[in-house]
Amino acid sequence: MRLPSITDIIREYIEKSIYTGKFKPGSKVTEAQVAAELKISRPPIREAFKLLEAEGLILRIPRRGVFVAEISAQDAWEIYMLKAELYAFSITLSFDRLTTSEISRMDRLVEAMEECVRSDPPRILAYQELNASFHDVPTEAAGHQRLKHMLQRLHNQIRYFSYQTLSDRNHIENSCHYHRRICEAFKCGDQGETVRLSREHVLAALNGFMSKFVHASHAPARVAGLGEH
Repeated sequence: MRLPSITDIIREYIEKSIYTGKFKPGSKVTEAQVAAELKISRPPIREAFKLLEAEGLILRIPRRGVFVAEISAQDAWEIYMLKAELYAFSITLSFDRLTTSEISRMDRLVEAMEECVRSDPPRILAYQELNASFHDVPTEAAGHQRLKHMLQRLHNQIRYFSYQTLSDRNHIENSCHYHRRICEAFKCGDQGETVRLSREHVLAALNGFMSKFVHASHAPARVAGLGEH
């Protein structure tokens, strides 16, 4: 098992700061700021910035600095719609490959997610990690590495917005309920229902984004296809 490097630790710190809103979309992040908070030197911070830029979480603008990437309504629509189809594809590829042990693992992950939701307040970061692990099971079973990497990158790009929408108890309860239903569909061997619920689950997350970040701010969506699902 590989031990995390200093670059890994910095990367994780910045990721968590972005996801929880400490570093907000559009805000500037400096090497000096990160170095002071973590009490480290700057060279590994530059390396972490490069990795985060490759994932689409930050932007490095010449002569201006490093900024947390922003997501427009159009960006969100593209990401969520692509995630919906890629999750459906991973289920299609993996459905006949999943073992009883793997489906049991998904069941245990849902139970842990339900525990997070029952907490007061809900444990959102833990819930997000369990959510990612849940979807990783069919993705790993699909045996498609490019699919796995694409989903991971898309997931990271909207994790801040996911964190914010999941702070609404109705939304996190609805999300958890979808995962329970998806797991039950896997158990029943109903591929069509599993795919349908997976797509519906992602589109519900898109609607949560639109309600919190577009409609609530009275900003025009200007996104083709919004409202069709």
